[in-house]
Amino acid sequence: MTVLHGAVRVPGHDGTELVADAVLPSAGGRHPVIVMRTPYGRTRHLAEAHGWARRGIAAVVQDVRGRYESGGRWEPYVHEREDGRELLRWVLGRPWCDGRVILYGSSYGAFCAVEAAAGEPEGVAGVISAVPALGAVAREPGGVPKLYSHAWWWTTYGDGRTERVGLLDTRIADDPDALRHLPVTDLPARLGVPLPGWERAWRDPAPARADVRVPLLSVAGLYDPFVDDAVDLWRRARGPRALVVGAWQHDLGLVNRERNGDRPVAPGHRVPAARLVMAWIDRLLAGDPPSAVLLAAEGDDRWLIGRDPGDGWPRTRTAELGLPGGGAFVADPGDPFPSRMGPVDVTSDAGRSDVVVFRTDPFERAVTVAGRPVVTFAGIGEGHWAVRLAEEHPGGGAVQLGHAVADHEDGGLRPGDHDAAGPRPGRTAAGRDRAGLQRVVLPTIVNRFPEGARLRVEVAGHHFPLHVRHPHTAEDPLTARTLLPSARSVTGARLLVPVVPDPAWTVDPVKELQEAP
Repeated sequence: MTVLHGAVRVPGHDGTELVADAVLPSAGGRHPVIVMRTPYGRTRHLAEAHGWARRGIAAVVQDVRGRYESGGRWEPYVHEREDGRELLRWVLGRPWCDGRVILYGSSYGAFCAVEAAAGEPEGVAGVISAVPALGAVAREPGGVPKLYSHAWWWTTYGDGRTERVGLLDTRIADDPDALRHLPVTDLPARLGVPLPGWERAWRDPAPARADVRVPLLSVAGLYDPFVDDAVDLWRRARGPRALVVGAWQHDLGLVNRERNGDRPVAPGHRVPAARLVMAWIDRLLAGDPPSAVLLAAEGDDRWLIGRDPGDGWPRTRTAELGLPGGGAFVADPGDPFPSRMGPVDVTSDAGRSDVVVFRTDPFERAVTVAGRPVVTFAGIGEGHWAVRLAEEHPGGGAVQLGHAVADHEDGGLRPGDHDAAGPRPGRTAAGRDRAGLQRVVLPTIVNRFPEGARLRVEVAGHHFPLHVRHPHTAEDPLTARTLLPSARSVTGARLLVPVVPDPAWTVDPVKELQEAP
C-alpha cells in the first residue's frame, strides 16, 4: 500500500499556488524523494509515483505554472528554475523526506529538473534527465526555424491550460496545404487556434544551458530529436555522470515497437529504459553513483561502451570518406524537397531533380561509428542547405540516418578553414551567386555498418515541412509572403565520420550500469 496526498498547494517563487500530488511509502519514517514537474498533467505520472513509493521512495509530481490545476500564466521556459527551487525547499521541509531529493523529468520535464538543479542547491542527490527538450525547440542551433514540430507542440501544449491532442493533424487532414500558409507567423489563424505565443517562441532567445554539478543520468533515444541535447548535457556535467542512448524514440520505448520506422529493433536493444533508471537510482542511493556511457549500436545486437579516459565517450578517430561528383539544381519552394522523420527508406528521394546525391565507396569491412558526422561542401545559392545522411544496403534500399539544416551564412566556412584534423567552424557572408564553404553537422549516430554498405549524402535547398521554406530573398522566412526559386550548385563535398577503431561491447547494459566505476 501507498499513501496519497492529492492536490497539495505549494507556493511558487512569487506566491502563486502550484498544485502537486505526493505519494508516500506505506511505512512511516523518512525516505528519499523523487520530484517531477510537468506541463503535461501530473496525473499522467500517478501510477509511476505509486510504483516508486512501493520501492520505498516517495514521489512528488507538480503541474508547472499555468498548466492544469496550477495557478498563474503558462510561459514555457520562463519560471522553471525559481518554481522548481521553491518545490525543492518545500519537499526538504517535509517530515517524510530524508534530505535526499532526486530531480527527474522527461522532455520539458527534463528542462524543469535541470533548471532546479542549477548551481548545486542543497538537498539534490542527483538528476535524471530523459529525452531533454532544453529550450532550442523552435529553431535549429544555427537559427533555421522549425515548422512541423513547432506547430505540433504549440498547437498541442502552447497558450493553453490543458492539451489539444491531435489538433494539428486533424487540421492538416482537412486542409492539406495549411503548412504552406504565408506568412508563417499567421499560421494559427489558418488553423483556427489563437496562439499569442506562437511567433514569440521563434523570436525569444533560447534559455542559457544550465550545468549539472550533482550526479547525473542522461537518457536519450537514437531516434529522438533531442538526442544531442542529452549528449551535450552529459558532456557539460561536472559530477559523476552516466549517459544511456537506446534505440528509442521520444517515448523511450513505452510503446512496445518491433520497428523504428523501417529499421527492426534488435532483440538486444529491447531493454526498458525504466530498468536502467532503476539501476542508476539504486547506485545513487547506495552512495556510489556510476560514471558510464552505454550506446545501442544499430546494425548490431549489442551496446557500445564508452572507454575514452578523457570524457568517457568511446574512443574515435575522424575518417574522411570521399564524396566524388557534384551538381546543380533549382530549389523551388513551390515543390520543396521533402523532409522525412526517423529511420525510414528514402531511396526514391534521390531521383528528384532538386537534390545533389553523393555516395561513398562501399565499406571493405564492418565499421563502427559513434558521434556526429560532418558534411562540408562548396555551395552556390542563397537560402538554407538541407543535408541528409542515409545508409545504402548492399541488397538495396537506403535508410535515413539523420538530417540537418543550416543557413547559407550560418553554416559557412572561411576559405582555408581545413586542416589535417578536419574543418574548423567559421562563417562566410554568402550572397546569391557567391560560393561559400559550408559545414553542416549532423545528429549523433551510433551504427555498425556491414561490409558492402555505403553512405549516401543528399544536399538540397529545402526540408519541408519539418523546416520553414526560405524565400530566397532578403526577407525573413517567417514573415515573407513571396517565395522565389533559387539556382544552386554543390561541389567539393567531404564526409567526416567518427570511427570507433576498437569498440568495446556489452550485451547487458543494466549489468554494465550496475558494475560501472
